[in-house]
Amino acid sequence: VLVFGPTAPEALGWLGVSAAAVARTLGVDAMGVKGSAIGTVIATAVELAIPLAVFLGKKLNDQLGTRAAWRPSWPHLRDLLKIGWPSGLMFGNEMVCWGFFMVYLVSHYGKEHATAGWIAHQYMSLSFMPAVGLSVACTAIVGKYIGMDRPDLAEKRAWLGVRIACVYMGLCGLAFVVFRHQLVGFFVPDDTPPPAMERLVELGSAMLIATAAFQLFDAIAMVLSGALRGAGDTIFPGVMTVIAAWTVIVGGGFAMMHFFPRLESIGAWIAAGAYIVTLCAVLLFRFLAGHWKNIRLVRSDPKQSPAA
Repeated sequence: VLVFGPTAPEALGWLGVSAAAVARTLGVDAMGVKGSAIGTVIATAVELAIPLAVFLGKKLNDQLGTRAAWRPSWPHLRDLLKIGWPSGLMFGNEMVCWGFFMVYLVSHYGKEHATAGWIAHQYMSLSFMPAVGLSVACTAIVGKYIGMDRPDLAEKRAWLGVRIACVYMGLCGLAFVVFRHQLVGFFVPDDTPPPAMERLVELGSAMLIATAAFQLFDAIAMVLSGALRGAGDTIFPGVMTVIAAWTVIVGGGFAMMHFFPRLESIGAWIAAGAYIVTLCAVLLFRFLAGHWKNIRLVRSDPKQSPAA
């Protein structure tokens, strides 16, 4: 509605409503990219409003008094910053490095490489976003059991999350290989000239194979990262993620461009895969080392700082 306005396609037909009719009724003109930005802001506001309504709702307020704890508590804010800054740095850095990967390292080789890269990226997102949800769930569950002084249960739940993520992302990786031509072709308009269509399918298929190669490693890395955060082990994983991203994605991507130019954008995808494998190895080693089991975030003395 916001992007196309009165000229919108029948994207809302399954609701029995025309998107163009909605735009005309509301007096919304076609805004293009600006409309996409406004829609993103509105969607983000709704994304905030839903959990906020649950958090402040009667059920949680009766159980936990969520409406009463509105005053800022500087000691607790300091604790949150001390524990949370590595995770914030990690996620922000991931956005920068993956953005550079897509916009420069892949798109450097032309429009066809950029288009095929974004197609592969969409399927990669379809694969890893549910695993991100599992990672968040593991953060909460591991934190709960660590608070109960049951690191044994925390470890079992973390490995359960890893198994679930591996099954899902493994199946996605299998689909990326078996149905790669159909998956890429789904995003290519029918009126695309045959030579351009063949080139896009060829490039996109190769990128999907590269993506499939690191699916299981990505599943392990994401879930264990969430488990470590839940235990309060944030600094080592966060810092190592930043170092690995700049060294392997960015540095490795430039190295592939320089030493293996014939691979073109596929070289960058190989570097991205190497980053995922490296990160998986680092986080797996950290988790198996067991340091996270001894971290205590809850303080008996309010003047003490939590372990980090």
